[in-house]
Amino acid sequence: MPGQFHFPIGAPGNTLVFLAFVVALRLLPNLQIHLGANLGFDRPSVARSCLLLALTCPTGLVIHEGGHYLAGSALGQFCRRLVVGPVELAHGPRRWTLRFVPMGNAGLVDFVPSTFERFRMNRAICAAGGPLASLCSGVIFVWLASRAGTPSRFWVCSFCAQWALVGVLGLAPFLRGTARSDGYLLWELIRGGAAVDAIQRDLLTASSHATPLRFRDWPNDLVRRLADAPAGSQARRYAAYLAYVHCLDRGEIHTAGISLDRLMADWTASDPPEYALEAAYFLALYGNDLPTARQWLARETRDAEPWVRLRAQAAIEQATGNQDLARALADEALTALNAAPACGAHQYEIDRLHAVRNGAK
Repeated sequence: MPGQFHFPIGAPGNTLVFLAFVVALRLLPNLQIHLGANLGFDRPSVARSCLLLALTCPTGLVIHEGGHYLAGSALGQFCRRLVVGPVELAHGPRRWTLRFVPMGNAGLVDFVPSTFERFRMNRAICAAGGPLASLCSGVIFVWLASRAGTPSRFWVCSFCAQWALVGVLGLAPFLRGTARSDGYLLWELIRGGAAVDAIQRDLLTASSHATPLRFRDWPNDLVRRLADAPAGSQARRYAAYLAYVHCLDRGEIHTAGISLDRLMADWTASDPPEYALEAAYFLALYGNDLPTARQWLARETRDAEPWVRLRAQAAIEQATGNQDLARALADEALTALNAAPACGAHQYEIDRLHAVRNGAK
């Protein structure tokens, strides 16, 4: 995912893993042995070397991911989850939760921005934070190893330095599937263009659901560029949905209606349920097309956030003239929202529901 910063084991692919271990297990051991001999330390056995590699691996992971985390936190990014090996810390609705997960990634930090101003620079700093932390720790571990007074201390520090090198190799620009190495993400951010637009697109709604960022605060020029996706594609419909909620939150009703028409023109049953529910809401409240609004509401029976469906129902009841029922539905939705964590997306919903409840457009 574009918002995730990976440790290079398992994320960019086997090629980078192979390269990292060729360097770490072939070149560095020679330097270790040479430095150890100068200090009077015997070379450990193969079994002991493998054990030390396994025991020092978590240190490299924590340092690398800690670099990403510190960089993102300093820039006001919101961390949704942090993974080190099989351990995941996830930011739940009220607090952090700890659980064990399959090791799809050796390490990962998942950030979403609280603002899209200076996006490329901020994301580049986040991406570089992990390799930079690995580089700094590697220098420190080499220094500690060179001054170690015992064989155990020397070999522990030198193997930690090896894992630091693996973290630095995350700067190599590798891509496998949707997993980008830190270096690949940096290269995309430097080049700019459609790749950066796609990264931002995939972070827009996630950011508004995790931070106070409103839909109306999204970059307007980005929202317009995303509409250039091929006609009939899922990406084009999603871009139209983004433009719809962005414009509606800005109070640009006519422009929002144009985006909704583009969204629903090639709607498919596999599209997210929010599309049809938004059509029901908008056509009832702003489009003066109550029959079609009812059709969209009846057509969409899948689960969605309760306040989205209630808002559509309330808009239809208001358009029908059932003001009391419309207010009751809006109040039910507001009660559910007040119990949910505060964020920009929920504040958008609250504003829309107050408009329906008060009979305003």
